[in-house]
Amino acid sequence: MSKYLGPKIKIIRRLRFLPGLTQKKPKKRNKISGQHNNIKKEVLLAGLQEYNLRLLEKQKLCYNYGIRNKELYNYYKLVIKQNSLKLNNSNLLNFLESRLDSILFKSKFATTILMARQLINHGHILINKKKVTSPNYLCKINDLIEVKNNQKSKNLIKSIIKLLMIKQNLILDSLSLKKDKILYLNLNYFSNLGININDLTIKINSKILNKNILLDINLIKIMEYYSKNK
Repeated sequence: MSKYLGPKIKIIRRLRFLPGLTQKKPKKRNKISGQHNNIKKEVLLAGLQEYNLRLLEKQKLCYNYGIRNKELYNYYKLVIKQNSLKLNNSNLLNFLESRLDSILFKSKFATTILMARQLINHGHILINKKKVTSPNYLCKINDLIEVKNNQKSKNLIKSIIKLLMIKQNLILDSLSLKKDKILYLNLNYFSNLGININDLTIKINSKILNKNILLDINLIKIMEYYSKNK
């Protein structure tokens, strides 16, 4: 799979919530189109073969993080090489969550992972005072990510943060129950990142916790996909 530039609503309607791909939400449908329009989607999903279920889980990662099949397979091989597959299969997600483009997105310096990748490619981002133009750069603990020290870069990131803050306030206003607001805020808080909006810096304090990963994914199915189809 190469970088996807097609209609995103079509993808999330099939694969569900993919925060890294888009913040858009599809309209609710009780029925699906086509010859099976009188059958609920849950019934169709339940009837999928095991291979198809594994494939769907793999596609979730590829679309959400904007990576190709080959890149995801390379991360899988790194997990195998570390002999950590049986001990902790979440290490695959740790690689993806440690990518520079993913961290920029989680820190609200970009609206999507694709936008974060563009910011990096255009040279707006520094790591430990050095310019990095590779979105797949794997950040380490104690790394300091900052915006390039010029007015154009800083104004660009500030405008993105301001837009996201406005959207967040609109979402919070639309949530009537207090517990829903608390849940939303928790989903958008990542304790492993020290984010300073005023200085436009991000400090990597620790590895991300599984509870802070927004994507609903079955890692076992992905591991099975590669172990049975490599």
